Amino acid sequence: MKAFIIAGNEFSMLARSPVVVGFVVLMLVLGLINAAGYSSMVSEDYYDHGGDLMVGVSNFFWNFSMLFAFLAMCVGVLSVANERYGGSLGVLFAKPVYRRDVIIGKFVGISMLLFVLITLILALFVSLMMLVYVGRADIVGVVARMLLFAVVLFLNCCFTLGLVMCLGIVLSKPEALIVSMAFVAFEWLTNIGSLPASLGKLNLINPGYLYVYAMYGASGSLFNDSMPLGTWLSGSSPYIVLMLMEVAIIMLVNCLLFNREEA
Repeated sequence: MKAFIIAGNEFSMLARSPVVVGFVVLMLVLGLINAAGYSSMVSEDYYDHGGDLMVGVSNFFWNFSMLFAFLAMCVGVLSVANERYGGSLGVLFAKPVYRRDVIIGKFVGISMLLFVLITLILALFVSLMMLVYVGRADIVGVVARMLLFAVVLFLNCCFTLGLVMCLGIVLSKPEALIVSMAFVAFEWLTNIGSLPASLGKLNLINPGYLYVYAMYGASGSLFNDSMPLGTWLSGSSPYIVLMLMEVAIIMLVNCLLFNREEA
């Protein structure tokens, strides 16, 4: 119960933070620019040659995902490393709460915020694009695929958040920030879909690899609306399960590390 109270407080506190507010404003602007760009490009001839809404959605997939990974990193640093550095966590430790409740509550609260932001901003992007592709999209199919997109992106952000929280526990604030930024840069500024084949099965512990292969699974891309969703799910389910396991493992590690720290 106390973990949920901490989660609610974390959600409301971060929702008002300048980082989150600035991110939302940025995404609103990008959503308008994205839709305006497609409205100037799309024509009847384009439609006749296979252009559709899902093609447009797939085109902003990479930048959309990268920006949310960066947001997960920022709020993770703010939540743990920054509060440890500023002494704010000492206030929580003075109350009758378990240390695991603190770290779980913070993770749940931030995760809830990330899921709400992912869902609402993705809905905004797609709704604006539907105005461009009005009358030419299978709305039910688009909504189903976008919900799955939101869930898989959410899992990727949860791992990033958990890792950044772990770094905030074991490192100082400057060190945690530097290492977190290096991780996000490696994951998103390199072509994670074509990592060296020599890594072999080690690729299965790379969260970026799992995310890309969940979205563009063995059976095909989630954005390919000519492929049944069941076919995509059958090919992508193993990667999604591994993503869930990574999130669970990193949070178990966080709880163990946080419990061993001196108050």
